[in-house]
Amino acid sequence: MSYPLCVVTPILQRYVRVLNKTEIGLFDKRWNKNIHGPYCHHRYYGKLDTKLFDVKLADLPAWLARREKTPSAFYNEFMRNIWRVHNKWYSGPVYNNTVKTIFRFIFAYSFLNWLVKSHRYLDVQKTMYHW
Repeated sequence: MSYPLCVVTPILQRYVRVLNKTEIGLFDKRWNKNIHGPYCHHRYYGKLDTKLFDVKLADLPAWLARREKTPSAFYNEFMRNIWRVHNKWYSGPVYNNTVKTIFRFIFAYSFLNWLVKSHRYLDVQKTMYHW
């Protein structure tokens, strides 16, 4: 079923108008090609601040006040961590060997199955055989 162009075009124009107002799929505003080089998804391009573990208890409220607490900031931090894990574990020279990659996934699958089913064997360990 195909819709006539007079129906589809206004819908597409509204859709594009909404997407243009968002930051979906765009680079970070603070990224500068001349300063930072190629864009890395897992890097924070904002002003560097003291790490949480280096903050003293007296400075903690001021440190928390400097954080951006919007939903988009939480989403951006979540996606940066996803890309950081992806860059560390699922890309680069580590995953050039296909056989090694397949066995890693097989091991992860086996370990998760063992973890899920391990509660079945707890009764066997706790009981003793009595006559």
